[in-house]
Amino acid sequence: KKILIEDVVFPTEEIEGVLFGRVNFQVYGEHRTVKSVIKNTYYTSVSTVRIIWDSIIGLITGKFGFKQISGPVGVTGAMVDVAKQGPYSFFFFVSVISMNLGIFNLLPIPALDGGTLLFTAIEMIFRKRVPKKIEDTLKLAAFALLILLVIAVSIKDVIMLII
Repeated sequence: KKILIEDVVFPTEEIEGVLFGRVNFQVYGEHRTVKSVIKNTYYTSVSTVRIIWDSIIGLITGKFGFKQISGPVGVTGAMVDVAKQGPYSFFFFVSVISMNLGIFNLLPIPALDGGTLLFTAIEMIFRKRVPKKIEDTLKLAAFALLILLVIAVSIKDVIMLII
């Protein structure tokens, strides 16, 4: 039976200037069947993708800063912390990281798969391929910027581990 509860306000928590919602309850009542597990997995995945997308937009618009970005070092540290909470939390965290990488990879940045899709779309629209030299230059420049970002974020993560 579905019940509509109006005027529900969830508590929030602010960490380093970023507002997070805190949900401290669980809803029980739906029996686990293959159909319900698949349905809930789908809805949880869609919700997670929306959060990741909102986070990427927040980075672009300046809502989140450099301090909120983590690279391989920071993610590994977070994985250790999450693993201590139990296998469910760990596997959920790994799935979020996988979705995050997949979405990031589809961004229209020339060095990523999304950049390849962008060049393909340009070719389909204009019926002419982007000159190879321009495409290669853009991909090399984007790759260099991504490597610099990874290095900068990794240095920040190592410093945060030391402090």
